[in-house]
Amino acid sequence: MSKVPVIRDDEYQDALDNDGGWCTNCKDFTHDGCEPDAEEYRCPECENDTVYGVENALLMGLFEISDPDYGDGHDFENLDSD
Repeated sequence: MSKVPVIRDDEYQDALDNDGGWCTNCKDFTHDGCEPDAEEYRCPECENDTVYGVENALLMGLFEISDPDYGDGHDFENLDSD
């Protein structure tokens, strides 16, 4: 099983603000001006049809968002309930 990339929250927010796209080949935000639900847009870097809208890519599990306040963002079960 391959591990998905972990993206910092500020990178994700920047991609949201700029209508970003996530390239599954480059494993990076490579496209501005994508609809949030875009699928298989052409990547300007690798020139493959592998760009998905940033919100769609997150929902599809193509990357995860880290939370600097909680380490790698994967241990949400052990948060204090205060």
